[in-house]
Amino acid sequence: MIRNTDVYPMGMWRRPDDHRGHVPAAPNVRVANENLSGFWKLEGRLGRLVVPRPQGGGGPGFVVRNGVYVPLEYVDPSDPLQGGYGFLDWTDGGMTPHPGADLNSGGSCDSDLGVEVVASVAGVVLAALPWDGHTPGEGSHLWVYYDDPVCIEPAYGHFDHLAAFAVYEGQRFAAGEPLGRCGKTGGWQCAHLHCELLRIKPQSWWQWPYGWSTAQVQGTYFSPRWWYEETVLKAGGQQGGDDVRTSTTPEEREAIKPYMEQLGVAVNMDTALMQKACLAYYRDENPGPAMTGEYPWGAEAGGFVRQEFTARTGEWHPDGTTYWVEINKEKG
Repeated sequence: MIRNTDVYPMGMWRRPDDHRGHVPAAPNVRVANENLSGFWKLEGRLGRLVVPRPQGGGGPGFVVRNGVYVPLEYVDPSDPLQGGYGFLDWTDGGMTPHPGADLNSGGSCDSDLGVEVVASVAGVVLAALPWDGHTPGEGSHLWVYYDDPVCIEPAYGHFDHLAAFAVYEGQRFAAGEPLGRCGKTGGWQCAHLHCELLRIKPQSWWQWPYGWSTAQVQGTYFSPRWWYEETVLKAGGQQGGDDVRTSTTPEEREAIKPYMEQLGVAVNMDTALMQKACLAYYRDENPGPAMTGEYPWGAEAGGFVRQEFTARTGEWHPDGTTYWVEINKEKG
């Protein structure tokens, strides 16, 4: 098997000497955070369960919304991410905020055994690491990179405890294509699919955030609930409700500044007023300056554009002339 060691050094494939893997542990000591009832019911936002869910559920085939798949077959369509540990549940005796979600289907301990695992969206296989047959932890595990344009953000996907691989390193795949089979490799009592979605390239293919803080995990891993839901919304041409952006970056505000200068206005883009105007621009994705209001004046050729500011109105005409009038006053 050929591996590109220029991009990914061989150390990525070596289990660290002090590696503390995803070791089977006692049941959750805290309430589950993200085994969510009603996941992907797009008419509303999601709530949280008040108690952990036991393994169970099940349903025909795959849950898919707008071409985005829940990776495990036969999950409960009303609660497809339900299972064991949820995102940020405390594992390893309270030493590790769980960096992913455990998926289950069926109602018995090994009902998931051999169940198909598929790609949620399009991407490429980065690493396929078979279990050595005795070391507890990840078992046979797979790393992929989801770079499909529908992704709310690209992500490094990680699947643990597989019974078999259906792909090879370097292979490109489409949404819904088989990646492997669910299992319990790594010494687990019951079969399940451990899924992670990382914001950044892992330190190694054996990364496990033992001893990390909740903030460190949140900075490195996506909430699976958030990533899947927002990717589904984006794939369907929709915009998330509660997750609508509420701020802009200095780089975004600087990109808007030339439009302001075009109107003869020298402004500080970091003032509260201009941050609000810039936010309105990016939310609405309107062309032209970041204004509190912008609309064409006159449908015929040669019409002009009027922009409403807090204190006054500007009119930009095709001849390059800008006229300013006070708001609520007629232009002379």
